[in-house]
Amino acid sequence: MATEALKARFEPVRPTFQGITQSRRISSGIPGLDQLIQGGLLEKRVYTICGPPGSGKTTFSMQFLVQGGFEGNPGLYVAFHEAPENIYLDMCNYTFGLPNLVKRGYVQFLDMSGANPLAWLTEDDESPSPGNVLMVIQKIIQEQNIRRLVIDSLKAIKFSYSKPQVARRDMTRFMHGLKELGCTTVIISELEDPDRYEIEQHLSHGLIFLHNFFQSNKMVRSIQIMKMRGTKHDCDMRKIVFGPKGIQVDAKKVDRLS
Repeated sequence: MATEALKARFEPVRPTFQGITQSRRISSGIPGLDQLIQGGLLEKRVYTICGPPGSGKTTFSMQFLVQGGFEGNPGLYVAFHEAPENIYLDMCNYTFGLPNLVKRGYVQFLDMSGANPLAWLTEDDESPSPGNVLMVIQKIIQEQNIRRLVIDSLKAIKFSYSKPQVARRDMTRFMHGLKELGCTTVIISELEDPDRYEIEQHLSHGLIFLHNFFQSNKMVRSIQIMKMRGTKHDCDMRKIVFGPKGIQVDAKKVDRLS
C-alpha cells in the first residue's frame, strides 16, 4: 500500500497546454531598455534587479512602477530597509511624475521596515517570515488591484539561512508564491558579483545587472541583461545615464577593462 501511495503521489502529469498563450509584453519604464528585450517585459513574471550600492536599483524599480501608473495599472513598492517616506522624497527629485501618481493611488507603498512595528510578525522579532510577507502583500494586491510589484529587498525576509536546504525550500516557495500573485514583479537584490548567483537569481524569469565601477578615474554606469526567459535579448553591457527623468539606456557598449 505504501509503495502504491508513493507511486500515485509522484505520477507524472501530461498537460495538454491547450489554450495557453504567451504573456503580452509591457514597458519596463526605462527608455532604451525595451528595445533590448523584444519590446518589453513579459507580463505576470518575476524579475530580479541586481547591483552594488548607488547603481540605480531603486530608481529603476520606481520608473517601472511609474510606467504602470501612467498606463492605469496600480503598483506597490514593498520597503523593508528604508522607510517609504524617505524613498518617496528621494524619488521626487526626479521629474517623472511620482507625486501625482501617489496622490491618485497608482503608486502605493507598504512599510515593512523596522520602523513599522506591525511589519515584524515573527516571534523572535528578527525579521518578517516569507509566509507572513506573502499574506500581507496578497491582501493588498486583491484589495487595490495591484498590477506591478516591487520587493525591496529579499535579504530582510527570514529564510532560515542557518540551514541551506531549508532556506532553498523556503525561497522556492516564496518565489512560486510571487508568481501566483498575478503581478509583474521586480525584486531588488544586493548581489554585487554577477558571477556568483543566489537562489532568487536562479528562480527569477529575468535577471538584470546594474554595474557601477571606476575606469580611467571615471565612474562608469551600465546595464546588462544576464537572463530573460522567453526573450531574445542583448547580452552586452550598455551605458546608462541618470537624468532629470531617471535612468536612460544608451546604445553605446561598455567594455570593462581589467
